[in-house]
Amino acid sequence: MNIEIIFEEVKKSFPEIKAKLKSFNSQSFMASRPFGNYIFYDKRQLNKYKFSKLALRGILAHELAHKIQAKKAGFIEKIMVFTHQKFRLFDNPNKKRELEREADTIAVKMGFGKELIQAIKESKDNFDKERFIKFKKTRLSIKEIKELMGK
Repeated sequence: MNIEIIFEEVKKSFPEIKAKLKSFNSQSFMASRPFGNYIFYDKRQLNKYKFSKLALRGILAHELAHKIQAKKAGFIEKIMVFTHQKFRLFDNPNKKRELEREADTIAVKMGFGKELIQAIKESKDNFDKERFIKFKKTRLSIKEIKELMGK
């Protein structure tokens, strides 16, 4: 499965975002930063988790949604988000939860609800218990996504 091709397909739904995909080595399989146009991914981590194309579409939509958030954020807010991500300063779990849930909401409103649901299901199957609990605390639930989808 070619992540670059999937990214280009998903990106068509976010025409105002000029993001590019870039490979990096990390403990995370995918990440985005408030500055710059890149969404980063780790091939080793993606291969480890073996997400389906549907789930990858949801994950990529979520990351592109973070770019929409960054575009709307002021300079000071971007600095605070970046320093939180990079140095764990201003470590506010409520802010992280707010940002992640808002990114999920944007992705659902852009038409990627079923893809996000699939990503959650596959994360539950693939992540170890501790990682999934952390993931689940910051994201919309399947029920909340379905409600946003009008189901």
